[in-house]
Amino acid sequence: MPWADVGLFAGAPETRRLTARVYGDGSLPFTLTKGKDSMRLSWSNGRGNAEGGSGYDLHTWKQMG
Repeated sequence: MPWADVGLFAGAPETRRLTARVYGDGSLPFTLTKGKDSMRLSWSNGRGNAEGGSGYDLHTWKQMG
């Protein structure tokens, strides 16, 4: 599940920076869609993978449990 950073306003650059939080075993992928673009986030063997692009910057993965 992607979480965006907080900014002073909705269009602030930091609101485009994401942390992917992985819950449980992370076996279910997540697809973030923005217009015609999409980013697929998946987790396997303790490693994250991001495919595609959506105008967001995925800067870290965080395993929650």
